[in-house]
Amino acid sequence: MTRARISAEICSCRNRSRRLLIEYVHDRLSLTFYLGLHLADAAADLPNTSADRLHARFLGGIRPRPP
Repeated sequence: MTRARISAEICSCRNRSRRLLIEYVHDRLSLTFYLGLHLADAAADLPNTSADRLHARFLGGIRPRPP
């Protein structure tokens, strides 16, 4: 994979993450559930990937709601 392609995929992933955060701005619980489903799919598809890495990838960007 070329560096340009890797860079494009990273940007694309960041853009998707931003769109999801905007779409679910008032419903973090649903966003967490949605991403948790994708995390479960990824865990099944990538059995050699650590749970910590998958958690960081799928749920690491979700911040707790301020009190």
